[in-house]
Amino acid sequence: MTETNQEPLVAEQVELFARAGSEDALEAAIAQAVPLFQASHGCRGFSLERSLDNPTHYRATILWETLDDHLVGFRGSPAFGRWRELVTPHLTEPPKAEHFQDASAGF
Repeated sequence: MTETNQEPLVAEQVELFARAGSEDALEAAIAQAVPLFQASHGCRGFSLERSLDNPTHYRATILWETLDDHLVGFRGSPAFGRWRELVTPHLTEPPKAEHFQDASAGF
């Protein structure tokens, strides 16, 4: 088995709150934005979840190799502006992002 010294991925968790009745439009806009992330340096994954308890609440998880890949690379690129253009019209408030890294694995 080969040992690696690679840092764990950074998971960006983005809270999104859709305008009532705009859920389908938001999901379509996010689907249109996925290639922006896919083409970004250091981006390793994108997923979207919708709350069962509050159907206007979404959470996107974007996996980055490093925090700078997100904060410097993506946010400093035209792709970030395009992401905002696509999703903002369908939201009740700006997206809220927070970054996480594995601290412990249960199993």
